[in-house]
Amino acid sequence: MSRAVRKNGQLAGIFIVAGTCIGGGVIALPMVLASVGLVGTVLIMAITWAVAYYSALINLELNLQAGCGMDIGRLGKHFSGIKAAWLGRLMLLLLMYALLAAYFYGLSALLSETFQLAPQSHWLMTIGVSAIFCGLMMLPLRGLDLVNRPLFIGMLIVAAFLLVGLSRHVSWDRSILFPPPVAKLRHWIAVIPILFTSFGFQVIFHTLSNYYAQNKDVLCRVFLWGSLIPAAVYIIWTVAVLLAIHGSNPAFYDKMALGHVDVGSLVIELSRLTANPAIRTIVWAVSVLAVTTSMVGVGLGLCSTLHALLPGKFHIARHRALPAAISTIPPLALALLIPGAFTIILGVAGVILAILAILLPLYLVKIGKFATLNYGAVGNPIAQCLVCIAAIGVIFCEIAHIYL
Repeated sequence: MSRAVRKNGQLAGIFIVAGTCIGGGVIALPMVLASVGLVGTVLIMAITWAVAYYSALINLELNLQAGCGMDIGRLGKHFSGIKAAWLGRLMLLLLMYALLAAYFYGLSALLSETFQLAPQSHWLMTIGVSAIFCGLMMLPLRGLDLVNRPLFIGMLIVAAFLLVGLSRHVSWDRSILFPPPVAKLRHWIAVIPILFTSFGFQVIFHTLSNYYAQNKDVLCRVFLWGSLIPAAVYIIWTVAVLLAIHGSNPAFYDKMALGHVDVGSLVIELSRLTANPAIRTIVWAVSVLAVTTSMVGVGLGLCSTLHALLPGKFHIARHRALPAAISTIPPLALALLIPGAFTIILGVAGVILAILAILLPLYLVKIGKFATLNYGAVGNPIAQCLVCIAAIGVIFCEIAHIYL
């Protein structure tokens, strides 16, 4: 692989990983992180990134030890047996379908608000979004990169313009550093699963492992930078949005801290803050682009998984329509049938991701008893214990949030 191709290929992978992360979190995180304050936001974001990146090393190690890119179901069968295989496949499919359902719902809600459609037209917009997604999933990986890269770069550009526009409305107040008095425990614990889901790039390990021909150094760099970029964007974006809203509309900030704000309401409030019509357009653009890039990344991982599960004759290029359709129909049904699907599904997805990205891969590393490791940190017992505690904490928080 030439230096130019290698560099360009790494950028493609970084954009795919980062684009997969930066999606629903752009809208969801300010809504849920209002309950923990700015100090809590930065700390919990840094911890979540560290756990997510370590989970990337674990999953990459399994793919490298297997000799080729495999989804978690095939890895389970390879290292453990049929039970682990079925658990991995079930968790992976549930996660990707849940994320896509949330993205279909969130994106259609944003577009409906943009075009000021009647509420009863939301289902029609959801179907339209899913149809466009299905068409994109018929493209090969290189074609998806050509679509995803300008979308991701465009999202970063418009987000930068939006931050400049919001900066005029920022009003510093020490009280925002810590959780507001109105926030309750159940609102605080709701943050953890959604935040963990916002770093859900674990669905594309096997795809990129094959794309980079099992090059451990390239894969490490791709997932390092591909996860660091979303972490930085999330922190800057969330802090700026919370400061602007707290300074201009404390009542709305308190509503966010209590979990009484939905996707459309937040975007409308951001639009209201920026009286400039051009900035309003940017608010909608960054929201739509963020969800779209994440939707493309998750869809790529799902189609790759379905290709491996389908009979051999469907692996050739002209049969991409079938996995694309199977990737689209179940999340479309969920998005149409579950009211307020966005934050509800993101929270549940965090539980699935904790099992899929940490607990099951850790189990496979333990029973694999590998003679040598490509990433030394994967074998560190203290790190393994800490991420295991983190995964159990995510599951506990979602269960507690449901029943509190």
